[in-house]
Parts: sequence; structure tokens; C-alpha cells
Amino acid sequence: PIHFDELVTRMRTLWGLQRAGSRVRDALEQARQSLLADEALAAEGEFLDLPGRAVRVRNRAEVGSANLRRIDCLPPAEIRAAIALALRTSLGGQRDELPAAVTRLLGLSAVTAPVRELVLTQLDALHGSGAVAFNGTLYRLPT
Repeated sequence: PIHFDELVTRMRTLWGLQRAGSRVRDALEQARQSLLADEALAAEGEFLDLPGRAVRVRNRAEVGSANLRRIDCLPPAEIRAAIALALRTSLGGQRDELPAAVTRLLGLSAVTAPVRELVLTQLDALHGSGAVAFNGTLYRLPT
């Protein structure tokens, strides 16, 4: 998944532009709306992805674009995938431990309050949907 702002930055760079003015942003927004209408793209908020594509957890420790480490540019689907990966590799986890595990998987430098909140919000969404079970002590993937 990619945040629309990162897509604008990449297109601007590809086209050799110093900034993306209203005409560039409008053209990209029209393209986004057209691709969404044709179901060639899927969206979750401001994040775009190919429909049906498996989400890959990416380590951002050495990425060139600072946008990829911004909290608002971390795709919720990737956070959920990182939670599932952390639970799968450790056979479960406590609520207080999961933000640190996800932060490590994403290659972020610290567990800040916004990162902790984002991870716990997505953990609650996974639990609410039944994708993650809670036995009173540990969260785990259902068997």
C-alpha cells in the first residue's frame, strides 16, 4: 500500500518537477478516481493498493523517503500484517509487547505514543473481526 501523498512525491520526482502544483495534484486525483472506479486500485483511506495483493511487511530502517517513516504514511493493512507476523513468530503476545514488536518489524527507531496508538487500534480491529483471538492474557492467531 502507498499513501497518496507519497505517490504524488514519486510522480513529481519521476517527471522532474520541484513541486506538485494544483494541476499535477488534480491530474493525479483524477487518475486515482478513474482507477478506483474501474476497480484497478483498492483504497483504504488515503492508501492505495492493487486489489487482492498480499500485504508485505516492509522494514523502513534504510528507506530514502522520509515519508515512508511518517506515522500517517504507515498503511493500516501493513500494521495489521505486522501484528499477525509478530503473533505468528512468537506464538502470541501481550498487548503491551506488541507495539515494540511491530515497531521492530517496520524498522522504526522508537515506539512513540502515536505508533503505540496506531498498533493498538489495528490490534483491536483484528480482534474485533476475529482475525486475532484473546485468551485473557495473550493475543494469538486463531487455530
